[in-house]
Amino acid sequence: MKKFKAWMHRHHNSISSFMSNFIATVLGIVLTLGTTVLYDYHQKKEAAEVLVEQCLANMEGRLADLDRVIALYDLQDSVFQVMNTTPLDSLSEDDLDGMINIIEAQNNLVVNQVYEKLFSQSTNSLETIGSFSRVIGEGFEGLKYAEENHAAINALKKELTREMVYSRNTYYDKRSMHDVFKTMVSSTYYFLFSAEYSRHVNSVRYFHWQLKKYVPAARSLWQGEMSEEEFWKRDREGWRQ
Repeated sequence: MKKFKAWMHRHHNSISSFMSNFIATVLGIVLTLGTTVLYDYHQKKEAAEVLVEQCLANMEGRLADLDRVIALYDLQDSVFQVMNTTPLDSLSEDDLDGMINIIEAQNNLVVNQVYEKLFSQSTNSLETIGSFSRVIGEGFEGLKYAEENHAAINALKKELTREMVYSRNTYYDKRSMHDVFKTMVSSTYYFLFSAEYSRHVNSVRYFHWQLKKYVPAARSLWQGEMSEEEFWKRDREGWRQ
């Protein structure tokens, strides 16, 4: 023990210098790692926030497209209402020609799903924004259902005009719009079309109605203007209505 104490005494300066250098090195490593981790976290957080902003802007743009789709449905529904309540013989050729053009019209949605896919594939975003990822996910899900139903409506209308109008002699051969409509409304396909058309239109209208509340509320939640509890409370109440 005495020899050890004597050795420590002789090498005190060297040991002190070593310990100082060792502690400084350890602290340097800890600070470097800590700074790197903190920097990476802020980088991930910033990237996630940018992606969320892009997702919200994408949802708002797609919702605006659905607004235009609903306006087209309103116009087409008015035509179907006339067809179901007014004797076709009382309408002029020009009136019927305008009506068939409205029925044929297809407001094709430009569905940009890039940000939706980026968000679903970004584990960093999900980890960084936490429970808000559910808000984004459900918003995209509602848009997808609305857009799929609209695509089904376009397919139905395309088939209606192809099979019941252009392929059945009247439009191009006789140029008689009265014959066009009589051929169309008397067909079995038109009966099936009407039922499917109504089903899909009602689905789009319903999701559009929900999204008109959901997307602005998601924006408010993200900007801190609404609590998460209030957001989900409004969402539950909306589905019950």
